[in-house]
Amino acid sequence: MATKRARKTQNQSSSIPVDRISKRPDPVIHHILSFLPTIDVVRLSILAKRWRRIWYSIPSLSFSDSDFSINDRKLFYKFVDECLRIRKMSLRFISDSVVTSFKLDIRYYGGSVRFDKWLSFAVKSKIQELELKMKPKCTNFAYYCLPGDLLKASSLVDVKLTSLKLEASFAISLPSLKSLSLASVELSDKVLHDVLLGCPSLEKLVLKECFDFIIFKFQVQVSCSWRLFALRNGVEFKLKPLIFNLFCTMRNLLVVLGLLASSSILLLAGKLEIFHYLMLFGSKKNH
Repeated sequence: MATKRARKTQNQSSSIPVDRISKRPDPVIHHILSFLPTIDVVRLSILAKRWRRIWYSIPSLSFSDSDFSINDRKLFYKFVDECLRIRKMSLRFISDSVVTSFKLDIRYYGGSVRFDKWLSFAVKSKIQELELKMKPKCTNFAYYCLPGDLLKASSLVDVKLTSLKLEASFAISLPSLKSLSLASVELSDKVLHDVLLGCPSLEKLVLKECFDFIIFKFQVQVSCSWRLFALRNGVEFKLKPLIFNLFCTMRNLLVVLGLLASSSILLLAGKLEIFHYLMLFGSKKNH
């Protein structure tokens, strides 16, 4: 009889959920939560005091207005403002509180003051990874222009920008940047030239469907450690000619030209091992 009771008690205790995550060290929990949107991390902070303290020191911040309804845009802005205010305080008073990654994915409705303030926080926090997607609300709407302070952030290592504008009026100095990906970004020939000069540690550059530059002269004559350059446009290419003057250690070059493309390529490369040149249907090529 006693044996049956013991077995029953054992079965009941085994059916009780066990919180195994909370018993993990803080760095492990930080790593797990870094894959979640910030709004979900904040929701988890109500579980216990320890989770609340951990939220104050999560190194990754990720915001997306898709987590809110279209009519709650102001509520989303308020949420981000409050999160950044709390994290700013935690950086002062909590020794292990750092922010190394900042991601923002929103629909852009105009204005810059609020977004400049958010990015200023990211720069002052010395982030290493930045990912921005700010697609305008309609096709003929102006793009958000990156502030000058962001283009001089010495801590940035990996940057991904989508649906933004880079202006030539700002000096570019990103000494630690190793990977730069630009998709649907408005930039001029001068801006692209300044990017090449201002990123001496760059190893990977990806340009996908960028626009507003006509004559593309891609020249790298400085000592660098490039490994990959990818250039892609899916519809119409207006770049004539394409000049690649690569006096560096680049090993992999990828060029993808889209429909109605007409380009000439002049390639001068010292240590290039792989050259991918893909032409979509309907393109013309000379090289």
